[in-house]
Amino acid sequence: MRTPLLLAALFAVPAASLAQTHCPIQRLEPQDGYGGAFGMPMAIDSGRLLIRDSEASGPCPGGGTAPGCVNGAIYSFTLEDGLWTNRQLIYPLDMGVYRGFGNFDVEGDLMIATTANRDSDSRNGLGHVYRFDHTSGQWFEADRFPAPDAPYKPTGGFGNDVALRGDSVLISRDSVVFLYQQIGESWKLAQTIDQRDATIPSVGFGLPLAMNDDWAFIGAMLDQSDGYYGAIHVYRRDASGQLVFHEKLRPPLLDAGFGRSMALDGSTLAVWGGGTHVAGSVFVYDVTADGPVLHQDVTLEGVTEEPIGLGIGVSLSGDTMVCGSYTGRSWMPGETVGYVFKRGADGLWRLATMVDPEPAAPYGLFRTTGHATATDGEMVVISHVGERPGPALTGAAYSFDLDCEICQPDLDLDGALTIFDFLTFMNLFQDGDARADFDGDGDLTLFDFLAFQTAFDAGC
Repeated sequence: MRTPLLLAALFAVPAASLAQTHCPIQRLEPQDGYGGAFGMPMAIDSGRLLIRDSEASGPCPGGGTAPGCVNGAIYSFTLEDGLWTNRQLIYPLDMGVYRGFGNFDVEGDLMIATTANRDSDSRNGLGHVYRFDHTSGQWFEADRFPAPDAPYKPTGGFGNDVALRGDSVLISRDSVVFLYQQIGESWKLAQTIDQRDATIPSVGFGLPLAMNDDWAFIGAMLDQSDGYYGAIHVYRRDASGQLVFHEKLRPPLLDAGFGRSMALDGSTLAVWGGGTHVAGSVFVYDVTADGPVLHQDVTLEGVTEEPIGLGIGVSLSGDTMVCGSYTGRSWMPGETVGYVFKRGADGLWRLATMVDPEPAAPYGLFRTTGHATATDGEMVVISHVGERPGPALTGAAYSFDLDCEICQPDLDLDGALTIFDFLTFMNLFQDGDARADFDGDGDLTLFDFLAFQTAFDAGC
């Protein structure tokens, strides 16, 4: 009985389409003379955007004028009137040379950051951990502690990834993961976790990392045991706070690259599926009391412009998930865009929009890979770490406002409101799809059509 009603209403749609309002794109870049590899990692937390530049120049040991020595730094931005404003360039107080400062994780007013290599004043010369507290609008170094001693003596790379949760932090180094816990005002090494069941010497254990109150997830994207390629090692926290191995997550299909990127928000875990599909995919898990359970294989079926590697950079915030992807517009896999998915009332993730830095990029720009994404559910930031508007590599990031980018009645996602959106709505309605529930009452009725038509007439 629904079809005649909707068809009758459909004939009232005006022939002229309603074009969407152009949404502004903000291009973020390092300060003049400071940039080198701006854009990875990134995080949006508590209204602040943090972006690392692993090759940023800064003060040299013993003084001197910045920029002078390549150390790495973290940029801190705040959102003002819809635009990000650079408020601080964060360095450790004991600045050194070629130390790779800036891998970090943040939770509210607490940030843990690392240096990969130290040149002086260290028991092993191979890295430090820094605690920064945010107060009075600035980040201040509050504590530091060195990388662990032998028996682990790698050539470098301490702090390849960092995962912070409450009074615990995971830090990886050359296929070893260290668990630190805060005791009083100090952070102490509580546990060392290494790869015990590897069938090859190096499995990339410790890249990436994620943790919540009860579970820790440790990536091993080169793990080829059991005939697979890539794994996530799952650990459960016991009553003493120690992490106990629980299981190993494998991709549902035998394919490469599983777990190269990963995001955890509450009880939702998103993992890049690698080459499980030609265009890429993201596996979303529900993290239950018994461990992670596969909930959905998120893909881009039906998208006109074939993407490459959906999920190379994945970020989560509530009911918003952003998946980085190469566009496939050229032979060089460097034009990174972001596909934004929203979780519906039925628990399924569906494509809401695609954000593309291209309109805001400098003309003739040479770009290489940019894997990072960040979101807080309202803003989305996509990085182009290898962007070079001139002869020197600097990197850049692009920010999008989802309130503008997501146009609810643009159901065919073509960037315009046309009769084809009505046809898409009608098909969704007849299929009983939750995306047609425009009045949000949980039922599909005539009022959903009226709500859709109101949204369509209002434009975007």
